[in-house]
Amino acid sequence: MILHRLMGLCFVGLAVAASMAPSAARADCRDIGAAFNAAVQAGDIGEVRRLFEAAWTEPSCDDAFRKNLGRVTSLVLGQAAQQAVASGDALEAQEPLLRQALTYGRTWPVLAMLGDIEHDRRNYADASALYQEALTLIDDEVATPQAPAAETIKTIFQRAAQSQLLSDTYIATPANRAGEPSGLAQNSFRGWAVTSVPVPITFVTNEASFTPKGRQAAEDLANYLMSQNPAQITIIGHTDERGTTAYNQGLSERRAQAVANFLRSQGFAGQIVTVGRGEGEPFQADDPARYNQGERWQMDRRVELIR
Repeated sequence: MILHRLMGLCFVGLAVAASMAPSAARADCRDIGAAFNAAVQAGDIGEVRRLFEAAWTEPSCDDAFRKNLGRVTSLVLGQAAQQAVASGDALEAQEPLLRQALTYGRTWPVLAMLGDIEHDRRNYADASALYQEALTLIDDEVATPQAPAAETIKTIFQRAAQSQLLSDTYIATPANRAGEPSGLAQNSFRGWAVTSVPVPITFVTNEASFTPKGRQAAEDLANYLMSQNPAQITIIGHTDERGTTAYNQGLSERRAQAVANFLRSQGFAGQIVTVGRGEGEPFQADDPARYNQGERWQMDRRVELIR
């Protein structure tokens, strides 16, 4: 998959981060940090795990240091999985190692690779949740001191959006450390700006009324827009190619207006511009051949938010 090929640089500097023992610690914890650093550099996963456990029983190590070791241990296991895939193993075969990595710490590369596994299985709800958590951690400078490349962030965002569109259920956007909307609700990630977001507001066939999933998506959209308070947004309605061009144009306009009316009813005070594009702008998936016709149509039928 695309993600693990893009993450080659995300493990740079692990040993440096791991060696940061607390300044007030006794030699025992500093020794653990130095040994952990050496084990990371040597790629000795067994020793990395052993030293992580040792830090949790060593009284001279504080919780911040232990948490950092857990984060690095998770990344080391993720790196091992990535290397195995680069050597020809299937990504799905690395799932046990990746799941184990999350028991040490939740890190964005591990979550993104697990998202790829669930996406390949067409478990789109699980994939969306994993990708969105990865995005939240990427934007957290404490959890992710070194940001990945903008292209990697863009790919994860696209995968999160596609999975959300294809999921049978709506996955609410997560919150960041400060309690603010994150994941697909966020405006930017470490310098990479979000220009538009496909929102999975679904409608009853040939109507402009929401399905249960569509109403959940519309409610979530209203909540995070009111918390962010943009002065103006644009809502664009899209349809799939079935039906006449004229009918689809009108339907997309009615659906965009339905979303705008709902947002106003929920208290959103910003200016709302509505546009209908009908069938004219099919969704641009990262790998269209990977999806069947029904899935491609499902991604075409969307509402797009532009802040």
